[in-house]
Amino acid sequence: AGPGEIREIPVEKSNLSIGSTPVDLSEEAYAADLFTMEEGTIIVKYTSTSSYGVQSLFSIANGTIGNNNENRHFHVYITPAGVLGTEIRNNDAYLVSAAGVVTAGEETTVALKADAEAGEYKFFVNGELVKTYPASGSYRFADDVTGADTVLIGATKRKGENAYSFGGTIHNIQVYGT
Repeated sequence: AGPGEIREIPVEKSNLSIGSTPVDLSEEAYAADLFTMEEGTIIVKYTSTSSYGVQSLFSIANGTIGNNNENRHFHVYITPAGVLGTEIRNNDAYLVSAAGVVTAGEETTVALKADAEAGEYKFFVNGELVKTYPASGSYRFADDVTGADTVLIGATKRKGENAYSFGGTIHNIQVYGT
């Protein structure tokens, strides 16, 4: 599927209580489609009860140890300081975020829309557009993560271990390939 082509990926999970163990989707039949997404929309309704500095809501990563693979991942994250962001790394950092848009401890719905054709990212909080971030010729998404083999809800696999742990409830998560 190319940019702009509708690509349904059947990811919808509800009522996930996440403590120290994230939900691993890596063995699901649709995981290969997630690893090759060129664009997409990720919608997460959550309540965080954690004070961790960076908390992954959804991630795709190269979870193998060695060859600097800990720096090969994509995730949508929040922080207690109110940041909603995404980081796309393939041994370099590409980070876009919106500050002061989420509130810790409150039930919140966030969305990231990554549009390859427009070359931009849009962040939504509780249905309202809070930031549009043009990629300035450097658009990236999950398909840019070399050797992606892990999909997690509530953490990001780095150095073979779970990092950026989310604590709380994922009330609902949906992932679309467009």
